[in-house]
Amino acid sequence: MKNSADKGVEVFDILYTTEDSPKDLTKFTQVGNTYSLDKFEWTEIKSQLPENAKYFAIHRKTDWTNAYVFTLDDVKYQAGVSAKTYNVYRDGELIGTTDKPNFSDDKAKADGEHTYSVIAVYDNGAQSDPVSTKVATGIEEIVSKADTTFNVYTISGTLVKRNTTSLSGLAKGIYIVNGKKVVVK
Repeated sequence: MKNSADKGVEVFDILYTTEDSPKDLTKFTQVGNTYSLDKFEWTEIKSQLPENAKYFAIHRKTDWTNAYVFTLDDVKYQAGVSAKTYNVYRDGELIGTTDKPNFSDDKAKADGEHTYSVIAVYDNGAQSDPVSTKVATGIEEIVSKADTTFNVYTISGTLVKRNTTSLSGLAKGIYIVNGKKVVVK
């Protein structure tokens, strides 16, 4: 920046570090490109820091012989928020709390459609709005006549009973009988 036309052009980087107590700029990593802003123009700059960033810095790189005015105002940092736990609801009723982003409901009845909702609970006690979805079980019970035989398969297609008239003796689970899902409780 030796050219007088560059007078007043401010050059800076946005940096971050993952260290707990950084002692100098060598412990920082640049985010994005170097910024070069023209003189006398207010410009909003936004930058996304990595999730594991502990500190950030704005490093002015303008040569002092070309510097004019480098003003920072309204610098804001908004930390990303992670959920501590998740409350899971079935049809409006709390059925469980988990710290994992997945949940299995093995107590739902095979009676059609259910509405599931999840609310994230954060460290500070704040809660998200519920996220809801409707789920149809699609499982129907099959009643067979005593003299009718059928084959029973696991969901993966393994034959577990051939020409049977009963589901007795099967472990709890979901099976396929005559092309339909059957739940053994």
